[in-house]
Amino acid sequence: MIEYAPWLTYPQQEAAGLGNARSYFKLDDINRNDWPPMQVLKYYNDNIDKKIISEIDKIPANAWKKIVLHPQELVEQYKSIKPKGRGVFSEGKVIEYNIGINADGSYEISHRLLWKRPVSTLVHD
Repeated sequence: MIEYAPWLTYPQQEAAGLGNARSYFKLDDINRNDWPPMQVLKYYNDNIDKKIISEIDKIPANAWKKIVLHPQELVEQYKSIKPKGRGVFSEGKVIEYNIGINADGSYEISHRLLWKRPVSTLVHD
């Protein structure tokens, strides 16, 4: 199960003082040689991460939504599929999920089967 809740867009995060060091120090607008030391940037980002976690902890329980995945059903569906081409297939298969969450809170799930080691479709004589 995956839980998620609405969150701020990046411009809203910046307005709330939760933007990262890149936006706070306007790093895209200045020469790299003029950037603050990396320790300063890291310290700033670490503090922002703590603030973001604190804000996420304040999201009310009833705002959280759940996505339930059923991987065992996909394992059964893909169990008998054999690869085409040549390659090493003894390492097995991977099922990849792609979950897209829309601005309105709805979501879309897609999945695909991958081989742990890519399959070569070239035939060498």
